[in-house]
Amino acid sequence: MSVKPTFLSLAIVAALLLGVAAGIGSYVFRDEPPPPPCDLPTSAELHETVASSAAWMERALQPNNRFWYEYDRSTDTFASNYFDVRHAGVVMSLYQVAATGDSSVLDTADGGLQYILDNLNTVGDITAFDDYRRDTDLGSTALAVNGLVHRRIATDDGSYDDLLRSMGRYMQSLLRPDGGMWFGAFTDGLEPMVGRTSTFYTGEAFWGFGLLANQFPGEGWDDSARQVAHYLATARDAEEGIENPPLADQWASYGFSEMRTWGDLAEAELAYVRSLSEAYHKRVEREIRREASRVGDGTEPPRESVRQSRGAAFGTTVEALSALWRLSRQDPGMADLEPQLRQDLLCGAGILVARQYDAERAAPYARPDVVEGAWFTEDVTRMDDQQHAMSGVALTVDALGQPDVR
Repeated sequence: MSVKPTFLSLAIVAALLLGVAAGIGSYVFRDEPPPPPCDLPTSAELHETVASSAAWMERALQPNNRFWYEYDRSTDTFASNYFDVRHAGVVMSLYQVAATGDSSVLDTADGGLQYILDNLNTVGDITAFDDYRRDTDLGSTALAVNGLVHRRIATDDGSYDDLLRSMGRYMQSLLRPDGGMWFGAFTDGLEPMVGRTSTFYTGEAFWGFGLLANQFPGEGWDDSARQVAHYLATARDAEEGIENPPLADQWASYGFSEMRTWGDLAEAELAYVRSLSEAYHKRVEREIRREASRVGDGTEPPRESVRQSRGAAFGTTVEALSALWRLSRQDPGMADLEPQLRQDLLCGAGILVARQYDAERAAPYARPDVVEGAWFTEDVTRMDDQQHAMSGVALTVDALGQPDVR
């Protein structure tokens, strides 16, 4: 038997709900006010930020062709560990800058490349960058491929073409029929590590396939890219158990933007990149609020104690926005998002510019040469903080020169 609610019972329920709302705060029940205005960067600031970060990497390159990995300015100590995937990422970032027309970074990038070349594992006609670890990671080789392609673009030098193809075949050896990819391969024999996957390595390899398809058309790299594209758009987030999808994946963003230069996006892929754009828009809004809290009203120095996203984390947001913005200028299905993507990109780059340590802010520390040009979170900086932030800022320059579309 059902009981029809009376006006009084509804009023009691409403009163209880209001009481609960008051008890837990208004955040859940009321929209936040719009974020404060964002300070957009100038062209000079963008170029200075990239140059300062590249100079940090030049100083960080050691005689063994590794970079400083991690530094804690509060204890003046360097971490002793090292990861080949982050090494490949820093080299790739430097070659990205070179591909924008700045050849000054090539010597540093080539120094880092030498470490990769010294740690290759070739079995038959496939090659992986493995740093003599127990196994080879897909991401390390994929980022090495992405870096070498950008070196090829920057220098028009085809001397590493055979290596690129051999590394591409390694990536293909880890490609599943459904477009997913295994984590890597065992060093002995380069047999795939069946059953193990990575949240981000698949996106890194997807971008690599897209780049190879552009450099070596007609060789089948586009087929591999399309396989992975479909998987990323339709199955990856579910397989990896991502809460609140889509996963914020700048590598997938790069990959879809690259793929669109030689092919159309399927309906599911277009829906996926549109959802990525919305996710990154929300990230930028959150970071604008953090930055406003950090700098205050401008009457006092910024409050460095305010918790903020590390350079690597927010740098990937700006990287993704740069790729999605370019995609919005290529694909009619993304064109309506172009103004917001451009605004978010410029705003995000402006935040990175403001947070980088210049010579004046670095001067009080024990090693100013390690602090200058870096992004810190709670006194710690890591090589990928510079990598992702520098790439994001470098790839923003083109957007600054475009007229507003309102």
